[in-house]
Order: sequence, then structure tokens, then C-alpha cells
Amino acid sequence: MFPTEREEFYRTGRRGRIYNKVSNLKRVYKRIRQHTADASLDVSGPSSPESTNVIKEEEYVDEFADFHILDMRKHIQSNEERMSFWQRTQSTRFRDIEIIESLQDILDKWPEYKRTDAMEYINADFRAKFPKATKFSEIFLKNFKKLEKISYLKVNTTSPSFKYMQQYKHCNTESKHLIILWVLHQLVPPFHQVVIDENGVRRKKRYTTLESQNASICIRSSLAELEEAMKLRQTATPPMMLVVGELGGDIRESYVYFEEMYLPCQTVLQAAELCMELYFLFNLAFPEESVLYYNFAQSLFLNIPTEMKHSRIYTTINEIEACEV
Repeated sequence: MFPTEREEFYRTGRRGRIYNKVSNLKRVYKRIRQHTADASLDVSGPSSPESTNVIKEEEYVDEFADFHILDMRKHIQSNEERMSFWQRTQSTRFRDIEIIESLQDILDKWPEYKRTDAMEYINADFRAKFPKATKFSEIFLKNFKKLEKISYLKVNTTSPSFKYMQQYKHCNTESKHLIILWVLHQLVPPFHQVVIDENGVRRKKRYTTLESQNASICIRSSLAELEEAMKLRQTATPPMMLVVGELGGDIRESYVYFEEMYLPCQTVLQAAELCMELYFLFNLAFPEESVLYYNFAQSLFLNIPTEMKHSRIYTTINEIEACEV
């Protein structure tokens, strides 16, 4: 890697942009080669219905996909028709996510990702792309009592999170869910990481549990304060939960911040679920501060195998599963 290049260009956390480009070129070349071989074996002739349909379909999808998409979108008149269009264009959209480098360009081409009901379309794509993944909110609720017990056992009296566990029993369900999501970062705290700076120098960096929590969840008393907090961030902001309310108090609104958009969610669990789906759908790198937490959440709540082999992840998951309630 050249000293002046950014590491994200080569890797995005799981695979990498160059890897995606090469894989996509190989896939396209393989399809073209297969199409050429099929054409050479076709004895029905170019005027037959069978051969004509195949050639037209290939040409239409590959050469006129953008025009076709715009044309279909113009005739949408209901939410049902929009979802039907979304499902029909799924393979084209997944191809775009692989080959288009700019996330903003993807969102501009597929504006459904920016609608107030974007969660419906994001969820549909995530389910199609990861059909074996479990649902974050369902696994969280299934293990909720275990997560409560483990949190009480693991959070010591000197921890900043201890005061929230003291307030826990007086909170409503929504507030309890937020506290558990906050405390989970303490169960899988950050570890020493080797990072490469802009000059290509390798150095060790250690983040605190609070930094891990703040990279995942931002809590303020009003939406205006949340917007101001997002403006003050000096680095690119990955998908993160935004909560209007108070940790250990009332929760009034929940959002997911994504590419300067505020996607509304009905609950904090819904926001946590949407964050995870965005990371995987767009193959985004987890924030350095909370990379261990997100790999833990990936394994426990989504049941998606993680490339990170860290004993703390598996030890914590085993403790949760073995916990008796």
C-alpha cells in the first residue's frame, strides 16, 4: 500500500473495494463467455422465439438497466407497486452496491433508501442478501432476561454504567432496552488495535468503553441537539443510533443516522437492528472504537459468522447462552 493512500480504499472491513471490483469483472467475463458459448451451440437460429428472447433479455438488463428502472419508477402509484418494483430490481441493485464506489451515488440511484420508510426497503434487501441471518430484535428479546442477569453480574460498582443499572428496575421497557444495548459494550470492551496512519506508520491504539458506546449510540435531550452533535463529528460517521431522551429515563424518539439522513424508527431495538443491516447491506466497515462490540452483535444477534476470532466474543456469548434465569 502506498504511504499516501487510505487503507479504506483497499479494505472496507470484510472484503474491500478492489476485491469487489475484480470479483465483479470476473463474474461479468464469465457470463459473457457463457453467453457466447450458448450462442454458438444454438441451432434454432436467430429468428426463433427461444434464441431471440434470451438475447433481448441479456441486452435489456445489461445495457438499458438504468432506463428500465426510471421507466418502471414513473408508473408506481402505490406502496404495493413500489415494493413489487423493489423486489424485481433487487439483483441489479446488489450489482450496483458491489461495483459503484460512492455510497452517495448508490443512494442517488436508489432513492428508496432515503425515504422516511426506508427501513422497509433496507430490511427487504438485507433479508434477500443474507437469507440465513436471524433477526436482531427477535434474538435480543429471546435472550432479554439472560442479558439482564449478565449485565447485573458483570457491571461492577466502579463502572460508569453502574448508575444506569441502579436505575434499571424503575425504567419502562424501552428505556431498559437502551440500557442493555449501552451496557453490552462493557461486556465486550475495546482492545488494542494496530492502526496505520496517513504516513503509513503502524501504531497501537486503545479505545475506552465509553468511546465504543459513543461510536454506536448518541443520546441527547432533543433532535436539535442530536443534529448539532452530528455536525461536530470530525470523522465520517458510520450508521449509528440516535436517541432523543435520557439514558435511564424517558425515551421519546429513535433514529438511525446514515449519510446525513435521519431515518425514523419506532423503537430503540428497531434502530439497533437497522444499523446492523446497513453495515452488512452496504459492506461498511465497523467503527474502530466499537469493532469488538459489532462483531459480538453480528455473531449473537444475526448469527452471521465473523472473521474476527477473539476469545472475548465467544466467551461472552457462551456465558449468555449458559445463563440460567
